Amino acid sequence: MILDPETYPCPTHSTDLTDQVRAQLTDDDGWPVAFKDRKAPHNQQEFQVVVYCPGDGTAHPLTCRGTLKP
Repeated sequence: MILDPETYPCPTHSTDLTDQVRAQLTDDDGWPVAFKDRKAPHNQQEFQVVVYCPGDGTAHPLTCRGTLKP
């Protein structure tokens, strides 16, 4: 699975949230899950997921958007 952008850091805390994004994009069977853009080429999917940055002890949600190439 190739993500664009390749990493997803929290802009406030610089915490890398890429593993959480990858987990949100993969279901229990290991297949990629994403929102398809009908205009996008067949080999890529646009996505939007919500992950949580641990922050300074209080987790906060962060919406991550990008393109997935399985």
